[in-house]
Amino acid sequence: GVAHETIKNIVLAGIGTLICYDSEVVHEEDLGAGFLFREEDVGKKRTDAARPNIEALNPLVIVKTLSDPQDISDASLPALLKDTHLVCVTDSSREEIIRFDDACRRSDTMFYAGGTYGLMGYIFVDLQKHHHLAPDRSQKVAPDTQPKMVRETINYPSLSEALASLGTTYKKLSKRATKDTNPSNLTAILGSE
Repeated sequence: GVAHETIKNIVLAGIGTLICYDSEVVHEEDLGAGFLFREEDVGKKRTDAARPNIEALNPLVIVKTLSDPQDISDASLPALLKDTHLVCVTDSSREEIIRFDDACRRSDTMFYAGGTYGLMGYIFVDLQKHHHLAPDRSQKVAPDTQPKMVRETINYPSLSEALASLGTTYKKLSKRATKDTNPSNLTAILGSE
């Protein structure tokens, strides 16, 4: 599902090295969730089964696979993230996503998390401090001229900070605004601790 599409897009974009972690084996129901597994892969480690299909998408990308939970333990994460620019976590528990986001913040690594729950899904992005160019809106510009570009900075909250503020933010919405917000989306992320 989400992991397969994320991997495909990152590999086709030409990232230098991709590290995939999954400790599970391929089950028969996994065959309909994406395109990286074949019938003959049932029973194999997911990372071992997917690797040749990932490499076939873009032979210029180096694909490394990890399947031992020790590879992503709290003791191993700092070394793993040392030269990593981006981490994507899909379909993991809330606790695991927070753990990865916190580790990425300590190593100054961009972090994305996403997943699906049937027809619902979520995405969380923590780019920490992101700089970009944007049109200067402080000055009026003639219709035929390009606006001056200025550097802006966005400070992203950690997942823990975002979850802590969700309840209070939702409570501050007007009655009309809450009609446009589906509370089931909040329930999926806030879930039970």
